[in-house]
Amino acid sequence: MSRQDLIKAAMARIEDAAFDPQAWDEALRAVAAATGGRFGQLIAIGGREGPAFNRLPDMDPDLRRQWAEVNGHHPGVNSRIRIGGAAPVMRVLDETSFTTEADSRRNPAYGDLIDRADIPFICLTTLVREPGVQIGMAVMRGRAQGNVEAEDRRIFALLAYRARQAIRTTLVLGE
Repeated sequence: MSRQDLIKAAMARIEDAAFDPQAWDEALRAVAAATGGRFGQLIAIGGREGPAFNRLPDMDPDLRRQWAEVNGHHPGVNSRIRIGGAAPVMRVLDETSFTTEADSRRNPAYGDLIDRADIPFICLTTLVREPGVQIGMAVMRGRAQGNVEAEDRRIFALLAYRARQAIRTTLVLGE
């Protein structure tokens, strides 16, 4: 598939997800493919118990369980959550914005999970921020892919805009 075809497919899957929340897994896979990532993620953070939801198709469920055990969702542990959550809505950040290496030194179990999952690089944005909840989207990349470059960041921003529209539609519909 050409790069343009991958982008069009991702846009179509995101549009599907606006009306069918179960379609987000395919949408996130398509976003990852269009931006050269390993995993796409849609996460809602609100409350003290951790994410309200965390769609992360294709990541090993055992790693996801361990993530919760090491408080990987906590801003004090994870600078991606802390810094990403404080950034303006729709500001696209990549790994250069975070302190993941320092996070890993402070919490070796967190660092071990980053290594085992092979997700040392991320590109993310907050799609929606409302009282009590933030919804964000991310693409995670492995060592082989490296950090997100300018073209992939531009594509991610385009797809994030579409995802924001889809999320807002879903919220209006009460899903």
